[in-house]
Amino acid sequence: MNIIISEIAPFIILAITLLISPFLFAIGIVYTFFVMPIRDAHGSGVKKVTIEVFKWSGQVLYQFWRSFRLIPYYMAYIIDLFGNVLVGRVIERRFVPNEHQGHPDRLFGRGDVTISTALGEVQSKGIINERGMKLVRILDWFDKRWENHCLTSYDLYKFKKSLK
Repeated sequence: MNIIISEIAPFIILAITLLISPFLFAIGIVYTFFVMPIRDAHGSGVKKVTIEVFKWSGQVLYQFWRSFRLIPYYMAYIIDLFGNVLVGRVIERRFVPNEHQGHPDRLFGRGDVTISTALGEVQSKGIINERGMKLVRILDWFDKRWENHCLTSYDLYKFKKSLK
């Protein structure tokens, strides 16, 4: 029963979020664009209130942009998870020597890790071939956020797993 609840919980949370968020957004908009600027400029005149409205509006728009720009990263992450499910075993056959393929605990083909994490696993164990290392170097070059992209992804996976 617990496994069923853990599997459907994200959908329940999404449904609740979609139901509640319009009300929260309406309250937030009124508070942010009207209440806060007027409160901050209380007794200072129309000019000060106008400046505060623009100041608060700019801050809100900037924070909205900071949230909005994460959407492509999360979409890429989800696509990467699906990619590992669909072609993870193919990647393993291409980039891991035959004698090391098909281990039941290997991360290739699993839906809860990315292809980078799976590549980082075999890279950290030293069982990746030269073609695989070329792909790892391409990913390192492409994602400048981290040094050693695949190894960092695998280390992060191990760290998160240790917290459970």
